Amino acid sequence: MQKKGRNRIVEIIDQITPDQGVFILRKLWNSSPDVRMRIETEIKKEL
Repeated sequence: MQKKGRNRIVEIIDQITPDQGVFILRKLWNSSPDVRMRIETEIKKEL
């Protein structure tokens, strides 16, 4: 059952545009210090 939920998330992510992705990432970035730290960590890993 969890697998179906995971597939739905992937489908939603696949449907957003790059601009929408940046908009959502910025909203999450500004939502709380904990979320910001997690995002920053992931960005540093990718760079």
